[in-house]
Amino acid sequence: MTQAAQQQPQQEQRLQRFIRQKNLPEFVGLQRTQIEVLIERGEFPKPISLNDKGRSKAWLESEIVAWQVSRIAKRDQDRSHLRPGQRRRA
Repeated sequence: MTQAAQQQPQQEQRLQRFIRQKNLPEFVGLQRTQIEVLIERGEFPKPISLNDKGRSKAWLESEIVAWQVSRIAKRDQDRSHLRPGQRRRA
């Protein structure tokens, strides 16, 4: 058990679902290379290595959900300054 896990109260420790690298594009709508660029920029959650060699990677579902929520909030914030009926330019 990791030190961080030991510090959490027992009732707060829950299993978390992993999203494997091959399935991630389906959940976020981005290609693997796009995801890698966002990770390098610090704009996307970092993966967790599932083995010592680091070839198997996954992301915590909760972190992906938080990323999606932040993207939705940004979209809504960007729209909030537009007047009714005004469209945002592409």
